[in-house]
Amino acid sequence: MIKKFRIKDLREYYNYSQEDISNRLNINRRSYVEYETQKNAIPISLLLEIAEFYNVSLDYIVGITNIKYFNGNRKKFKLSQLTKILKNYRLSKNTTQKDLANKLSYNHNTISQYETQKRSISVETLISLCKIFNVSLDVLVGIKDK
Repeated sequence: MIKKFRIKDLREYYNYSQEDISNRLNINRRSYVEYETQKNAIPISLLLEIAEFYNVSLDYIVGITNIKYFNGNRKKFKLSQLTKILKNYRLSKNTTQKDLANKLSYNHNTISQYETQKRSISVETLISLCKIFNVSLDVLVGIKDK
């Protein structure tokens, strides 16, 4: 089970309403509430916007670390960069797509689709990949150097 994301905690800490944040993200309030309560999967691009808005790391938001603030230069997120990084980590660990799929309990084709951008990678899958590769989520998505 994935830990509770900290987007509600951040919103409340800074005394924003759900309406404030949904307007900031240019989404409807109901969608934001579903992301905040984790009733609906939040896209990585939206989670990145939230992290940037609060100047916190993705690792903090998703509960990988308790270190709150983002240190260093935040690079622009590019999906193509994420898929290259994912493939490079897989190859650096001498892991085949099939091996990685087995570790995630996925079909081999799913990993291939991730690496070719034919399928979106959920935040939950990215967190699992961080654990497998022993790397920060900020590094895995390419917004921070190692």
